[in-house]
Amino acid sequence: MGFNIGKLKSTSEGQWVEVGGGLRVKVARLGNPDYENALRKAAKPFMRQMRLGTMDIEDMEKLSMKAISQHIVQGWAGLEDEAGVDIPFSQAKALELFEKYPDFYTIVKEIAGEAEVFRSDEMEDAAGNSEDTSVGISTGESTNDS
Repeated sequence: MGFNIGKLKSTSEGQWVEVGGGLRVKVARLGNPDYENALRKAAKPFMRQMRLGTMDIEDMEKLSMKAISQHIVQGWAGLEDEAGVDIPFSQAKALELFEKYPDFYTIVKEIAGEAEVFRSDEMEDAAGNSEDTSVGISTGESTNDS
């Protein structure tokens, strides 16, 4: 049996990924049609600046943050604030956290861009296995008790 190339299509369906430290994030594949359309629509007023290369990188990143908060990150579990209180998921909260904690945004964006995350789930689904995918993103926590 060969690999079905159609399984690599970008979809807006999210996958749960174990990040580490008890954090799980549900993300859709980066480049899915909903994300691409939202990013294109948000960038439209800035097309001239983009063509001329005069748009600030920070402004482009803000557009991406908003689109990722609306169309890529679809949930989380085990995310706590500094006081240890669970942070409930919402698109608005995702954007707020992305702006306040750029490393969190980077983690979500990197996971969503890893085709292997989605390919593994597609292969597991085909085999009847629905285990969560784990990625090698370090949270900086040590698991060594020495």
